[in-house]
Amino acid sequence: AVLRGRNVGVAENSRRKQGKLDTDTSIDGTAAVLKKYEKGLDVWIQDDSLVWVQATVVGTMKDGRIIVRLGPGQDTVVWVKGDYPQLCGENNFVNTEDLTRLNPLTEPAVLQCIHERYKQGEYYTTAGITLVAVNPFSTVPSLYSQAKTHLYSSTQPQDLKDLPPHVFAVAQQAFSNLSRGLGSKAVIVSGESGAGKTWTARCLMRYLATTSAGKRLPGQRTPTSIVKIEKRILDSNPILEAFGNAGTVRNHNSSRFGKFIQLQFNRSSQLVGASIQTYLLEKTRVVHQAQGERNYHIFYQLYHGITDEEREYLGLGGEEEEEYQFDWLPTDDSQNDRDEDWSSFAITRQAMASLGIGKCQQQEIFMLLSAILHLGNIMFNSEAHDDGCPCTIEEDNQRCQQSLRTVCSLLGMNEDSLGRCLTYRRITAAPGRRKSVFMKPCKPAECVSRRDCLAKLLYARLFDWLVDIINKNICGEQAEWKSFIGLLDVYGFESFPDNSLEQLCINYANEKLQQHFVHHFLRAQQDEYEQEMVPWTFCQFVDNRDCLELIEGRISIFALVNEECRLNRPSDSLQLADRLHATLGASRHISRPKNIQGQAAFTVHHYADRVTYQVDGIMEKNKDAVPEELVELIAQSNNRFVSSLVQDMDVLEGATNRKGRTARTVVSKFKSSLDSLMQTLESTAPHYIRCIKPNLQSRPGVFDRRHVHSQLQACGVLETVNISRLSYPTRLGYHAFLERYGIIMRTAADQAPESRSSVSSLSSLSDENMDTENLDPQELLRRKNLAPGGTPGRTPGTPGKRRRRRTCRRTAVGIEHHARQCCQAILRVVFGPSLTQQQVQYGKSKVFLGHGMFDELESARARLLSQNAFTIQCSWRRYKRRKVAMATAALTIQRYFRGWKARHYIKTLHRAARIIQRAFLRHMLRKVQERLEKDLEDTLLGLEEQMEHALSGIDLECPDMDPEAAVAMDTSHDNTLNNMMETDEFETQLRWRTTDNSGRESSLYEESLTIREMVMSKDRDSEERGERRWLDRAIFQRQGVASIRQVLKGPIVFHVKASVLAFSNICPWIDTSYSLTDVLRF
Repeated sequence: AVLRGRNVGVAENSRRKQGKLDTDTSIDGTAAVLKKYEKGLDVWIQDDSLVWVQATVVGTMKDGRIIVRLGPGQDTVVWVKGDYPQLCGENNFVNTEDLTRLNPLTEPAVLQCIHERYKQGEYYTTAGITLVAVNPFSTVPSLYSQAKTHLYSSTQPQDLKDLPPHVFAVAQQAFSNLSRGLGSKAVIVSGESGAGKTWTARCLMRYLATTSAGKRLPGQRTPTSIVKIEKRILDSNPILEAFGNAGTVRNHNSSRFGKFIQLQFNRSSQLVGASIQTYLLEKTRVVHQAQGERNYHIFYQLYHGITDEEREYLGLGGEEEEEYQFDWLPTDDSQNDRDEDWSSFAITRQAMASLGIGKCQQQEIFMLLSAILHLGNIMFNSEAHDDGCPCTIEEDNQRCQQSLRTVCSLLGMNEDSLGRCLTYRRITAAPGRRKSVFMKPCKPAECVSRRDCLAKLLYARLFDWLVDIINKNICGEQAEWKSFIGLLDVYGFESFPDNSLEQLCINYANEKLQQHFVHHFLRAQQDEYEQEMVPWTFCQFVDNRDCLELIEGRISIFALVNEECRLNRPSDSLQLADRLHATLGASRHISRPKNIQGQAAFTVHHYADRVTYQVDGIMEKNKDAVPEELVELIAQSNNRFVSSLVQDMDVLEGATNRKGRTARTVVSKFKSSLDSLMQTLESTAPHYIRCIKPNLQSRPGVFDRRHVHSQLQACGVLETVNISRLSYPTRLGYHAFLERYGIIMRTAADQAPESRSSVSSLSSLSDENMDTENLDPQELLRRKNLAPGGTPGRTPGTPGKRRRRRTCRRTAVGIEHHARQCCQAILRVVFGPSLTQQQVQYGKSKVFLGHGMFDELESARARLLSQNAFTIQCSWRRYKRRKVAMATAALTIQRYFRGWKARHYIKTLHRAARIIQRAFLRHMLRKVQERLEKDLEDTLLGLEEQMEHALSGIDLECPDMDPEAAVAMDTSHDNTLNNMMETDEFETQLRWRTTDNSGRESSLYEESLTIREMVMSKDRDSEERGERRWLDRAIFQRQGVASIRQVLKGPIVFHVKASVLAFSNICPWIDTSYSLTDVLRF
């Protein structure tokens, strides 16, 4: 599909899609065209019911027609025009998982491939960057089992393409890219109502929550907080579906609101929270249900799931009653539907409890829901108003009065106050400074409108309160999460017999999403190829920009509807419809409906289909006016839960009225919220899932080819496949490419030093002679002192400035050339030298990579990072082991050194103690010797008296004693003779070894005897010497003195400093229990 120009007419586009482009060929040209249709060739021809059918060529005709056979006996003649009929080719449709592999790639081949795979139970097919998901309308347990989840979550990103296409593959690809640090992602699920968008979004959320919570190191347990967050996020889905989904003619579980779920992840890619943003809840469904449709699921779950006691308390009737008692609960369900509602209600209750909504709050919610149901039974007396009386609530209707009492009881309101608010409206007039307020009776239609407004207000505020509660329980702290994966599930494209403002907003949202896809993929990608001067053949696509401008532009449907709402005049549907056609009639996307006569309506040609909208009621719905007296009535309720729902709304309305500003319309709010959503999507990398509805009846196993074909055309699947087949899905700037994959070139240069010369030759610049071996562009800029895009800081206009500008331009060109050469070197390292243009293209500032190359690059980068991380880990572990070994050795050395130092210190103290002891004893002996020499005669005269005194109580007979025998001595302070004689420590105490100059060892006892012998040698003979020695020993045992010259009368006290004699009383080599101080006291 090649365009001859960018702007092609609509007629030509339609004819090209049908293969009927005009070809003015001659007879020779016709003969040349017919040559390709040989006999026996399979071709595709058009069919009214099956769209495209396969036929076989059986012959050709001279006028440009061919004869084809559809089946036995079913021959037909078709004209050859352009590329019609299209060739079938040889394709195994069942095993073709990616539509880009079809050869030839044609529209009938795409349709046939999806159909064949659907019949074989293959509901997912890849269409380029888009996943096509066909709704089976049946439960397929093996398709979403735990084994399937584990299969995709345990697969490496580069191997995902080898697995069958699946919604889990899209989720895993988004999660893998997020884990790689490639930014936030978004998964956009689109399709018409009933195509399976809600189920697909539910599967995506469950897979991402389970996979991220299970992402941990081997042997590491999942934190309890992450498990709780995962459970809360998954439990939010049943609540939102119960309060926001309903049954329609096309879908029994249709989402009546849009939601964007942000799954928040931290730096470790673990799920830490989520947030939910909702869009445009269909409040009208609470009070009005079309034929064959249902109200929101929660009402049916409440009616079938509560107990008998709760049923009686809420006034919902008895269990034995088969018919519904409420006008707002239309149903034709069976027993199976009731059982499903009962089981779903149990799940909803459990989910509420998991999200912190206790039993008391649940009871308050159920009371409010029951009150809303009872509001629908309140009827008004229209006959009284016709007679000129004010409209009142029907008093004769027993069910109406019972519902009124139940509503007032459940909501905590007064019956008179509620009736007055429903039947009277307040009118405020402020002429001048005076303010007049009076009540005006309402018409029956106005009473019904006010009743419906009250019900819609209560339900909408309840829904918003639930969303706030869910966000408070599942949203993570802003500092905890770094990136997110967004799941967008909005209402599908809708077209009913009666369409109003809700369908217009829903289809507008789908137009926005289609425009996002067109702008992001179809248009922007091809424009980028043109800007980067990459060879590219432009492909045709359907652009819905004009239709979007018709709806939301400056002069558009929304603008005219809002302007009509601001005018202070009664709304006129016919006048608004005429104004729309008069103002916007020039657009080809709007027209007058032909099958509706006398009604105000307009038809919009959307990208998917034409939809006719009724103007009646659009302005009232757009205003969404809530009477102040209703808000005040709810705020004054005795039920605190009910009154709290409108507190912030009451303040807001008061502030708005005081400032005199016009309230925002529904269209304005929805447009602003949708614009905010589009900005969020623009900041992410999107992944697309196109849900296809195989038939309108929602029956399993039925494939309506015409309906599927219209959906494929609407969402542009064929154009997507064409562009995806020829395009380059990965586009990276040179600097970003080098920043991410420069490690490959550096590692290759380190591993192969001989290749550095070739690498450096790629880096050389043509402008300057400088060494740029293995130099990346940022380093080159740094060396040249030039910032990217900057200029040197010289005065403009100077010669130096102009010279530097020329150098800057040359350097910029050289830098881009250098970056491109580096990218080429990296790609050659990974993929080899034989790279084709289909694999890679080099633009002016970007490199374009073909299919699969990005995953290969990421795999190579991951391997190198793993190797480098392993090397760093080895070095770090080696360093830690060395550090631990050095610390252990240091501790050992310190231990031994401290031991040696302590022993050396103790030895030093012992040596000092011995020196002190020896010096002191010598000093004492010298004192005794000096005293004996001075007073020798006096001493000898008084010796006998002292001897008698000293020898009192001692046996004077000299026994035969061994001179070396031990002498007992008591170390206590009462030095009695008996204790001294009982022990044999005396000899040991006195045998402190000393060494003289000659090296002979002697004891203090021997030294004392030697001194005595030297003094008394002249006056004593040898016989008396032995007796004297024995007497000296006995005296010493009694008095503790080694000399007999004088017996000391009292203890000797030696006063020294504590630090000097701290260890003087320790003699570890003598086994004794007395100290030096005890010896000195003798």
